[in-house]
Amino acid sequence: MRTKKRPLILVPSNLEAEALRDLDLEIKVCGVGVIEAAIESYKLMERLEPDFVILTGLAGAYPDTDLVPGDIVIASKEIWADSGKKLSQDYLPLADSLGMIREIEIDESLTKEAFLIPEAVKVKRGAVCTVCACSYEFGRAVLISKKYGALAENMEGFAVALAAQKAGIPFAEVRAISNLLKDPEAPWNIEKALSSLRRFWKCQKLP
Repeated sequence: MRTKKRPLILVPSNLEAEALRDLDLEIKVCGVGVIEAAIESYKLMERLEPDFVILTGLAGAYPDTDLVPGDIVIASKEIWADSGKKLSQDYLPLADSLGMIREIEIDESLTKEAFLIPEAVKVKRGAVCTVCACSYEFGRAVLISKKYGALAENMEGFAVALAAQKAGIPFAEVRAISNLLKDPEAPWNIEKALSSLRRFWKCQKLP
């Protein structure tokens, strides 16, 4: 029987890694975007054989969610929003016969009771979407959020969730809101988001 390993914490970039680097966490960078994140995260899971994987980083909040920069979102589902047919006012799946996976439910037993919620940080649980390109068009953000009932979007979550599913490893995802998709041209509040992300992880008691 192998010795129980620490959880593997994945972040998309060195930006998030540096904000968490001095905490007692095993952090690895999986890369930005669905392709790099899928390949690198699967390689890391194969090599390190963690007991579970948690992806963490920044995200953009969809309109009408009441989320603001610095809030934390814990994913209950990952949805690959860009897959299928993109129509002017909708996203439609390709034929079922192709066997594409578009949604991955996340087992809340890994996060619902395990995560401690720090004071002065608002946390919401809900669906999040993975996109290939950030939504700088307000109409696209509204379309995706309403179709899927999603709180926020990112560019890696579905890829890492699928890699974990194929590797047979439990997966969770924690995101800090850095920007609001109702105002896509506004500067991202990365400093506030990273501060909240650090506060969240600093209070966790992982094995």
